[in-house]
Amino acid sequence: MRKTRNYGELGLHLQKIIKLLLANDDLVKLLYYTDTDPLAHNDLTLEQKRTEVYDKLIKAVPLVSNAETSQSLLTLQVINGIVNSDNKEFSNVSIRIEIFVPIVQWLIKNSNLRPLAIIGEIFESLNGTTISGLGQVNGGTFHLNFISEEMSCYYMIINITEYN
Repeated sequence: MRKTRNYGELGLHLQKIIKLLLANDDLVKLLYYTDTDPLAHNDLTLEQKRTEVYDKLIKAVPLVSNAETSQSLLTLQVINGIVNSDNKEFSNVSIRIEIFVPIVQWLIKNSNLRPLAIIGEIFESLNGTTISGLGQVNGGTFHLNFISEEMSCYYMIINITEYN
């Protein structure tokens, strides 16, 4: 019988998912630029992504302070891992991605809505992707979490079938 995967490595895999999201230039622009035409801007450099987006606008630590609410941002959390009862060599891991968007930034060019454009880019970046050492990303259901006068929050659930 094979040993099940080490759930202690999920943090490393979460960092791989963040790197995939950082590689999506349109997603980064939707988060970084606050005007109504964020996609018209030049792509951010790797250095800008490293210093101004990573762990600021795309975060593995799900703490969001009031000082961080002037731009859209994402937080990622591993919410569960369940060993498959039919085949112990597989387990299912669920990751929650919260999408915070200030209300004043909802409308973007061509009447699109920023939160939904962000959700679309996340889905495009991750669905069907194989995370090395973990498994294939599936799903991308999204839900409204809350809306206040200042901020909105949607969340997505992605599932990864982990293989041994």
